[in-house]
Amino acid sequence: MSSLIQTSKGSSDPKAIIQEMITKARQLLGSLIEKTAASDSRAKAHGKKWSGRHRLLVLLEAAERSIDSLPKAIEQPWLLVELWHVLRLIEEAKAGPMWSIIEPCLNDATSFSHSIAVLMMADHFDWGGFRVRLVPNREEASPDLEVQTKGGNRSWVRIECYMPEVLAGEPGPITKEEASRILNKAMRKTRRQLGSERAGIVAICAYNQVPKHIDALRSASRERLSRTLRRNLLGLIIFSQNVMISPLVGQFGFFPRLFFEFIPNHSYKGPIKFSLDDSDNEHESAVTRVRITELGSRTLLMRQVLKKYN
Repeated sequence: MSSLIQTSKGSSDPKAIIQEMITKARQLLGSLIEKTAASDSRAKAHGKKWSGRHRLLVLLEAAERSIDSLPKAIEQPWLLVELWHVLRLIEEAKAGPMWSIIEPCLNDATSFSHSIAVLMMADHFDWGGFRVRLVPNREEASPDLEVQTKGGNRSWVRIECYMPEVLAGEPGPITKEEASRILNKAMRKTRRQLGSERAGIVAICAYNQVPKHIDALRSASRERLSRTLRRNLLGLIIFSQNVMISPLVGQFGFFPRLFFEFIPNHSYKGPIKFSLDDSDNEHESAVTRVRITELGSRTLLMRQVLKKYN
């Protein structure tokens, strides 16, 4: 971790890095941590797993345990990489115009994980040079965010994110039947938010899913899309915030990775084209190359591997 991340003063000492992350978390989200501490303690007392607890508290707990265990060991370093990534997103969001809308959504455990997934999705497209806007909660159903196409009429594509509990905690086996249930529920839950007139995409969001689990979701997504009659639906996105482990000299490095795959809906016959250039191995790159355009316009290139981490 220390080879990728440094403190604000340039230190690569793991203990200093972790301590600075804990300090930054309390500076950015101190009131949230205080509000959720009691409920998180109750959740732990009742044996709740990660998915049943507030994700920020889980990440901070791993950081605090690592402070105690260093220099002998780092406690769950993949969670520390995730904490670093989450804090970067929160810091950027807090400085932006939508913070007053985002902040209330962070208090609840489920809403926190969903909101971070939405911020990651927005960040993904923003790095690709797209105009992105988060959609405020309204009385009527609305999507999580909208992305503007490049070229053509510069249409806004609606994206609704869905993070089922089984994909939000410690990764475990996903059966064919479970993957089908996830997709069926995602399609039902997102129908109102996306509507039936404007172009939209359903995004299945997850944490730390291995290729075998992604394969199950991919197969279920293709099968479910083959049965849909929703002609305004461009397709499905599988989006997972992963941590890759790479051997370094005498140690292991933990790298944040964003897995992204688009699966098209062949029933969609509208003017917007969304395609994936999978010439790179998507499990090895930070974000795979993606293009979302209207017919007749040129393609675009997403960011290179680890562009922001080097």
